[in-house]
Amino acid sequence: MPLARESRLASRTALAAACVLSLALPVSAGVVGEWLAVEDPLEPCQALIVLNGEHPGRAEEAVRLYRAGVGREVWLTDDPKSAGADGDAGTRSNRTHLVQHGVPAAAIHVVPGAATGTRAELHAVAAELRRRALPCAVLVTSPLHVRRVRVTWQRVAGAAPRAIVRATTSHDYSGWRKEAAELALTLLAVIGLPR
Repeated sequence: MPLARESRLASRTALAAACVLSLALPVSAGVVGEWLAVEDPLEPCQALIVLNGEHPGRAEEAVRLYRAGVGREVWLTDDPKSAGADGDAGTRSNRTHLVQHGVPAAAIHVVPGAATGTRAELHAVAAELRRRALPCAVLVTSPLHVRRVRVTWQRVAGAAPRAIVRATTSHDYSGWRKEAAELALTLLAVIGLPR
């Protein structure tokens, strides 16, 4: 079977599974969210990575981890496609938030290169960790995004450098529809389709 046909078949299978599961989500509200939000045990790493999205929650968690001594630098990624009317995709506003909450400007690092989407962000982060010969990083994301980040990291970086994926603590439940969407994206990541 040609690769393109296999890819379409895998996409349709994942989409069908996500649709079936999304119908069951109102009945099992919270169960999928718990499955998606499984964090790694926290350990110190040089870099705390704030993945784009859900501003300022992810930056707030990075501040908390920085203050606790978990990391010595906070890294930001740049996604030009998710920029708002002011042209900021979260990088400038996250930097401002970090500085306003006690992270020294010298400890903030913007990962080189534009990165649109989770997979591209993780590629850029993994490349920068390798360039700097760092063995691990703590990736900060939202609870529903944790499992997809872990799965995608394994596909992008493998076992090294290591990623410790942590969720924000200041996250409100966003409903079963958000869970269904994140579940579908996670299933696509599991089968290796980009997003």
